[in-house]
Amino acid sequence: MSNELIALLDGKAVGSVNRDARGRLRFIYKDDWRNAPDAYPLSLSIPLGAKEHGRSVVEAYLWGLLPITNACLVDGQPNSTCRPVTYSLSSPTSAKTARVLSSS
Repeated sequence: MSNELIALLDGKAVGSVNRDARGRLRFIYKDDWRNAPDAYPLSLSIPLGAKEHGRSVVEAYLWGLLPITNACLVDGQPNSTCRPVTYSLSSPTSAKTARVLSSS
């Protein structure tokens, strides 16, 4: 199994999520995507201007793909103490996330 999650936009591989040497998540755009005339960012929080984006941006983006459960809400608002579970990039959960990424 791979330790990389490939991000697809309109069926094109635009970059990947992987772990750096310290085990922290990062997103790296593919150069050919960044240089394409019709390129657009995976998210406004992950602009094309930077090739690599660090842990906090990547975790926030991936966390935003997951549904908020009642356990993460307090009076209908997100609970700031509720933290996402960090899964291995080769887990069954990452396969579900990959399907969400490819349909974004």
